[in-house]
Amino acid sequence: MKLKKFAATLAASVGLFASSVASASIIQADWNGAIGGSSFTTFDTIFLTPSPASYAITLDFGADGKFSTGDTFTETVSYKVVRTDLGATESYYNPADTWVVTATLQGVLTGVNLVADASIFNPASLANIFAAGSTWAAAFTGGSVSFVDADTAISVATATVLSGGSSQFFGNNSTQTLQFGIDARFDTVNDDYLRDGSGGLLSGYLPLLFGVADASANLDPTKISISESGEVVLVVKDNGGTAVIEIPEPASIALVGVALLGLGASSRRYKAKKTA
Repeated sequence: MKLKKFAATLAASVGLFASSVASASIIQADWNGAIGGSSFTTFDTIFLTPSPASYAITLDFGADGKFSTGDTFTETVSYKVVRTDLGATESYYNPADTWVVTATLQGVLTGVNLVADASIFNPASLANIFAAGSTWAAAFTGGSVSFVDADTAISVATATVLSGGSSQFFGNNSTQTLQFGIDARFDTVNDDYLRDGSGGLLSGYLPLLFGVADASANLDPTKISISESGEVVLVVKDNGGTAVIEIPEPASIALVGVALLGLGASSRRYKAKKTA
């Protein structure tokens, strides 16, 4: 998987998160969780690399046993932090894989149009998912992202996946790269590990929204199988890229908090109307 930009977003509704990207804020981090002294690193971007390089997407073909619109899937991919940058400075600091970032995603297939059926009852037909002329896409319906200190297993931060999805896949009978994006929200931040640029408590800025854009993964039609439980498993291979995480500026975070309060009020009004 190749994630080129993990950027902050400012939209006032979930459906618009990916269209409005904020500028990055300077952040301070202590990779070992020891606040104070010279242990802080100052940066505005964090780079990640997938580890392990391959992971599985599990597809549920539903009651009809066919690859079709509405089928659900799950996937989990892990990354290690490899370096941070400050402005145009390359490889400003290398934290030596101190943190592990794990994304667990759930989603649904959309716009499926195959040249012929792909069915779990006929394993040979699964190749039709990738056949020339077949098209489909995916939408993320939920999930989570965790940031963990690999040395101590202490949680650095947690986030909820709000939405996102892939571009349309066009089959060609061979390995292809699929693009996608994710919108998410930080729910917790451990202030022993992360602070704002002036050393203030980053947790005070929650909720903190961010987006994943320009992501891609290699899909290989030869790496597809049916599990014992009847689900289809597709192995995805890293295509050599790195993820980039950026944190929004504090002023932007405050605006997002106001927007989320509005969403919450709207939801409560809807529920009240529904029960009236």
